[in-house]
Amino acid sequence: AKQAEFMAAQANTDDRIAIVHIDDAYGHTLTAALGDALKARGLTPVDIRRYQQSWDEPRVVAVGTELQRDKNPTLLFFIGRAPSLQLVWQPFRDVAKEIRVIGSDLVESTSLYSNPEGGFTGLKYVRYVDPQSPEPRMRDLHDRYMMWISRGEMTSEAALVYDALMMTAEALRSGARTRA
Repeated sequence: AKQAEFMAAQANTDDRIAIVHIDDAYGHTLTAALGDALKARGLTPVDIRRYQQSWDEPRVVAVGTELQRDKNPTLLFFIGRAPSLQLVWQPFRDVAKEIRVIGSDLVESTSLYSNPEGGFTGLKYVRYVDPQSPEPRMRDLHDRYMMWISRGEMTSEAALVYDALMMTAEALRSGARTRA
């Protein structure tokens, strides 16, 4: 709910809002919460579209093409992964259509940090942890990540997985042997 409320707070009253989401439990749940948060602010999306991770590239591009041509949104909320966002956003870029894009936490990936060919320039997205923070504990984790993985950038997902594993290890060290 917090993520949806934060995302909805980025919308202006004069925005033509579109939502594109992945067709899974995460996508449906966050889209419903975002719809409720927008409604609470007196805003209604002009369109809500879904896509499936298994779709081929032309089919995902078609979602963006149809939105750009038929609904002319000024704000796109994207709930899904970065490669699919790039495909949905491309038709807007092809016609030099300015559109604000706000992604959910699922969109974060190492490709956002490297931003190949500027495909994510202008994107704003939800992030719970800053894996590039200069804070000492995060720098220590980043150094260990590079030692273990030896490539790429650490994402929030990696930091959260690390935290979950550390909690599990501490529980085991404390004597826990069951999930109860």
